[in-house]
Amino acid sequence: MRRPTFPIQSAPAAVSEVERASVHVGPASHRWAAMVAGVLGLDRDIRTVEEWARVLGMSPAAIKCRCGNAGVSAKDTLDFARLLRVIVRRETEHWPPRDVLDIVDPRTLRRLFERGGISLSSDRAPRPGDFLTTQRLVTSRALLTGLTSHLCGAGWTDSR
Repeated sequence: MRRPTFPIQSAPAAVSEVERASVHVGPASHRWAAMVAGVLGLDRDIRTVEEWARVLGMSPAAIKCRCGNAGVSAKDTLDFARLLRVIVRRETEHWPPRDVLDIVDPRTLRRLFERGGISLSSDRAPRPGDFLTTQRLVTSRALLTGLTSHLCGAGWTDSR
């Protein structure tokens, strides 16, 4: 499978190298980033923490514990990862996300997009760096910096 591209230079929130160096990214942030990265390459959407756990070969309790140690809920992390997955895969799958997210109720989709800082009426995906800046699901700079570092180390490339 071809890895989606990810604009590392603009994420998170146009963080400069100096700012990145000043943000402490500890083991909890790295473990959290690895779990998020595990969602990004999937061919299908996953809706529940239980399904996410099966995909990662972990228990739901372990995912909840790792997210809790990172200071964010497992549900918010999964929603963040689902939206980021759709955004980074925009070149290989159609936008709008209602066609690639497994969400039936339009109210649920609207709420998810609002929390993700994405306009449901947009005909084009936001840039991943813009998403990281505007979303309200994960606000920890350490987590976003850790995710950026993890993706960079895993061979994700700068697309624009």
